[in-house]
Amino acid sequence: MKTMPYDDFMDHYNGYAYKNENAFNNKQEICYIPENAIKSIGGTIEYDQAYTYQDFIKLAEEYIHLCATGNVGDFAAYIFECCEWQYPETVIADIESD
Repeated sequence: MKTMPYDDFMDHYNGYAYKNENAFNNKQEICYIPENAIKSIGGTIEYDQAYTYQDFIKLAEEYIHLCATGNVGDFAAYIFECCEWQYPETVIADIESD
């Protein structure tokens, strides 16, 4: 299990998550940890799943491959933007159902 300082997490409208726009834009490090990946809250937070820019790109590539349309980078950014507390895969499922 990995840890991160508690102060790095933020309360979103519907939940609690780590979301770092600079990390996403710099394509270098963890940029998102959804609420349900958080296992412990205290001075540090333990988590078992985290997402990087490359993870969002892979999710976007998979979706765009299925739909045969769109720009991967733009869609990856859209998925990231839509994530508030949930897993990115859930965001994609919500997009598919609309």
